[in-house]
Amino acid sequence: AGAFLITNVLSRRECAAVIAAGHAIGLRTDPADVDGVTGALRLQYCEFIVWQQTIESLWSRISDLMPAGAVGVNPRWRFFRYGPGTIYRRHVDGSWPANALSDQGEYIVDTSNGKIRSRLTFLIYLTEGFNGGSTTFFGATPGEPGVISARGVVPQIGSVLCFPHGDAEDS
Repeated sequence: AGAFLITNVLSRRECAAVIAAGHAIGLRTDPADVDGVTGALRLQYCEFIVWQQTIESLWSRISDLMPAGAVGVNPRWRFFRYGPGTIYRRHVDGSWPANALSDQGEYIVDTSNGKIRSRLTFLIYLTEGFNGGSTTFFGATPGEPGVISARGVVPQIGSVLCFPHGDAEDS
């Protein structure tokens, strides 16, 4: 409940630019004990702060589609690279304060002094057309007490999947 998909947010060219940026920064690999699954390949990732102009452009494209009270997109992005056999464990995404870089290039952890925190994950799909790779939600099965259902969202290049996280309702 509460998840929604916005299609055609980024072009293929823009997706390729984000991928190139992630690779240029350099990818780290999750430690072997992160998900507890024997033989699973490790997820590769990096984190970066996106330029404010880019965030403003992105927000102008989707702001009218966001829930009431939404104020923007956090510029702190986490880039994940999945390969064949890579998994990411079941989890609930955390809430983050609004981040930024100062004019001097220093990382600012909380630009709002505790007033603004994320309530939605903003998951941009940069690739598509592979086997597996769905973002899977687990929840109660209506009319079947005690039964958990899995529902997957198949990645579509340039689309954004939004869903509640942290202590938000329906996280």
